[in-house]
Amino acid sequence: MPQTEPDFSIVIPSRNRPALLRAAVASVIAQTHLSREIIIVNDGSDPEHQTAYQELIENAAETIRLIHLPRTPNGHGPSYAINRGVEQA
Repeated sequence: MPQTEPDFSIVIPSRNRPALLRAAVASVIAQTHLSREIIIVNDGSDPEHQTAYQELIENAAETIRLIHLPRTPNGHGPSYAINRGVEQA
């Protein structure tokens, strides 16, 4: 059976906040509309948060795409991160 495109994409920007990201992803997964894709844009999180982000992706109840932006002292900002996610949607 051919794979169909999702009806919509959910882009979640995040930087150094794995607990908040887990809550956001759980909220999306709990929704009833299933024709979607989830894209997380990691805006250059500090190294100590990278493992938590990777574990979230690996243990999620559905496929999630993770995009890593290069690390900068203050990140690129949510608008930039969202735009990079939309480009990949």
